Amino acid sequence: MYETYSNVEDPDGFYGIRTSDTWDALNRRLQHEGEHWRSFGLHSAALGRGRTSSQAFMLVMRDLHNLGFDHVSGAVFSSLQQTIDKPAEDLNEPLLFELAWRTSDWDLPVPAETTPSPESLLYTSLRSVHRERDLLVARNAVGQAIDREVGILRDCGVECMTQIKKAATDLICLNEIQSWLDPVIQSDLDSRNTESPSLARFTSIDSAFSFADAERIIATRRSLLLAAKEREKLNTFGDMATPRLEALCELETKCLLRLGEMARAEGTIQAAINALVAVQHLEKDMGTPSDAVQDEFSQVLWAQGEHALAIQHVEGRMKGLKGSKGEVGKRSAVLLSRLVRYRPYLYGVIAQSLMTG
Repeated sequence: MYETYSNVEDPDGFYGIRTSDTWDALNRRLQHEGEHWRSFGLHSAALGRGRTSSQAFMLVMRDLHNLGFDHVSGAVFSSLQQTIDKPAEDLNEPLLFELAWRTSDWDLPVPAETTPSPESLLYTSLRSVHRERDLLVARNAVGQAIDREVGILRDCGVECMTQIKKAATDLICLNEIQSWLDPVIQSDLDSRNTESPSLARFTSIDSAFSFADAERIIATRRSLLLAAKEREKLNTFGDMATPRLEALCELETKCLLRLGEMARAEGTIQAAINALVAVQHLEKDMGTPSDAVQDEFSQVLWAQGEHALAIQHVEGRMKGLKGSKGEVGKRSAVLLSRLVRYRPYLYGVIAQSLMTG
């Protein structure tokens, strides 16, 4: 019944299912509602009680992945390999491929080309970008993956909405790889023209996408940027960044800022924090953080409920403004508008607490 309702465009129908397995019902409900922190607490408690089966580890790994902690989830898998014999037989293969490409682990065995799994197509495509020296070879591999994914989408029944949506998202991600390998984008990268239409499209994403789909698309783009950065680092001397490497870092920063913006709009604060930490780490070696990153920091603080710290951060930025008169005026206007929005809200909260206290 759960599998049936997961393919129906009526999420409320999920709650009408009666079951005698209360624990399983709770697990499914938390996953259905996106309560990943609560789910992680339950599954971690199960491990703490000594339930060290591969299934118990898998549930914790899935929760960590859903929270955006892919490297931590990968560390759990490494622990699983040391604890249980032949764990891969019991683990969820789609999750392993998802973790592998997100953590740049390109040594995962894949099915034979004659019977590729849907989950392996994106993995093998990204692996070709990371490992193939000739981008033409990578383009051919991605083209073949797209053909296979189209076949998977064609074979989905009209009632399998979950599979259709997943296949459509996979196709979009594969198209991102194919577009990245296009000579036009590569030429714009060579000229470091990050404002070109092709690269501007690469760092933007329509708000019509669900956050889960947008996050996966941006994660695919970041993997492509990582591959390009690794290639470019072969041409650097010491810690000196080349103009192309700086352009790649700028593109990744824009992708992360867009992801953080969408996460805050969705109310997914942990994803916004993850994006902010990633962009701060990215800019750490590139000099002083940009105004866009500083602005994102104050907004994430506010979204976390750290209202006083958010106001303090904005006020500190206003005091430290430097630059030409026109630039300072524009930044001051933005920061003042933010304070005008922040302060009345904070004063209202304080007044309400005093009245009720």
